[in-house]
Amino acid sequence: MSAAKTVAIAVVAAAVAVAATLAQRSAETRLTARATGDTVPRYAGASLIRPDGFERWVLAGASMGLGYSQPSGADAAGATGGMFHNVYIEPSAYEHYVRTGRFREGTMMAMTLFVPGQKVHPSKQGFFEGDFMALEVSLKDSARYPGSWAYFNFGMGAPASRAFALPRQACQSCHVQNAADDNVFVQFYPTLRAVSSKFDRDKTLGAKTSSAGATARNGLFPNFVDATPSRQTAHVRRLLAEPATLWVPGHGAGARAAELRAFLTQLESIEDGARRAIARGVPAAEGARGWRPPGALGE
Repeated sequence: MSAAKTVAIAVVAAAVAVAATLAQRSAETRLTARATGDTVPRYAGASLIRPDGFERWVLAGASMGLGYSQPSGADAAGATGGMFHNVYIEPSAYEHYVRTGRFREGTMMAMTLFVPGQKVHPSKQGFFEGDFMALEVSLKDSARYPGSWAYFNFGMGAPASRAFALPRQACQSCHVQNAADDNVFVQFYPTLRAVSSKFDRDKTLGAKTSSAGATARNGLFPNFVDATPSRQTAHVRRLLAEPATLWVPGHGAGARAAELRAFLTQLESIEDGARRAIARGVPAAEGARGWRPPGALGE
């Protein structure tokens, strides 16, 4: 076989391999999108397109009958307890909040409203989520909206329906005055409350402490000999999602959310350094010698 034919075959084989890799990555991306829903807001001119897959986002909290005005009529009498509210936050925005304590640009939160149902066989008491009534979405986009946040009501709109931002006085003024953290009512959402550095959980809810024994029994933290950074990272994120204000290890100092976030930053840096070393073909020991802690952590 001539050298030219050999080179041609090699080029074709490489092209086929690249095409197969890209196709696989494209398929994985589509599967991920289906698994988690939209991760960034989609616009159509001045309107927001209804986020897809918000039901698969992280559940921030739930409530029944929660409102910010004086009740009247049947609501005042407490006949049903009011509407069911489920509040979700887009997963990558939640991860960013866990790591940094801040809501990033592009953060989307969705609230579903359901009519309370009752006495459907075999239930004899209490309420459950009945008919779906509406979807409301909040969005942080400082480049588009004064005050950074905007609020949308999609009602019972179908997928791909659109909504314009509500007037600022309709929602934003209340959020600015009363929300615990950056226009978000973190005080009502236990998943966010657990990792917020701005919410005074000790004062509002009473201090909660988690011991090393409890976290080990519940599978929230591994045996201390498990030092794989990626596993440690996952465990610290799970700890931060727990509704505790203080974690007490078997020995050493206690830790609050701020300390755990700093530890998480260090673990992520170690994990990133290890991956970069592997990509360069550098042995683990050599890669470890070249690692330096993130400057943001200080001395």
